[in-house]
Amino acid sequence: MREHTDGDFPFANDFNALVRDALEGGTQVESGCGVSDGGTQDMNVEVASGSVVIDGTEHSISSQSVSLASADSDNPRYDLVVADSSGAKAVTGTASATPKAPSIPSKSVLLAIVEVPAGASGATDGEISDARVILHEIANTAVSALENLSEGDSFSGYPLAHGTDVDAPTNAHHDRFTDAEAQKQALAYDFIGV
Repeated sequence: MREHTDGDFPFANDFNALVRDALEGGTQVESGCGVSDGGTQDMNVEVASGSVVIDGTEHSISSQSVSLASADSDNPRYDLVVADSSGAKAVTGTASATPKAPSIPSKSVLLAIVEVPAGASGATDGEISDARVILHEIANTAVSALENLSEGDSFSGYPLAHGTDVDAPTNAHHDRFTDAEAQKQALAYDFIGV
């Protein structure tokens, strides 16, 4: 499965919306639900069993195959794999020379973003990006990083903050953040209640 790096465009806005919703206790992946190509060279992806929380209600997701629409012959696109109360499904994006990921449907949890190259006959793991937000894993990381901080300590060991740009305990930050760092910083502040 492809991993995202800072600056990857396809899901920055959707990721921010997911984290915001998850922090409010509404919609997230509880466990499992990973997406892979299943070892086949066709337009299907395999979703592992797991559970998701939608509007505070947990739903079990059984392992299943999800079909993607045929690739456009001239342009690439991004598709989403999402889960809702009835299971997993694909959300087909629009083919374009500069494709953008479609919006996440209401009452759905984002599992993966699939890059569908022009003329593709199958999805591969290298084109499937894990987009699950498993909030308890993020929260556990943040809590363990913060447990040993005391007044005057820096955030240099905190995985969600840009350590050299945060001044603890004043929490003053500087204007040299990249967009990705600023987003992580905002998330870090949410966890510590600033």
